Amino acid sequence: MPRQYPTGFRDETVGRMLAGESAGSADSRAAHKRIKAFEQELQLVKDTSQIYDPLVVDPKGGRPHA
Repeated sequence: MPRQYPTGFRDETVGRMLAGESAGSADSRAAHKRIKAFEQELQLVKDTSQIYDPLVVDPKGGRPHA
């Protein structure tokens, strides 16, 4: 079910949009920057895990398995 917003909020938002104001472009740019940083961090973790994958040790005291 779609989210219901108060009438006053909707009227204000529509008025701002009709006046030519953008819909949170600064917030959108900031979010895209954070997403890009998270994607880069995830790629770093994936690359590092490829290096250390053969060295995984059994947490119950076993030997590393290849």
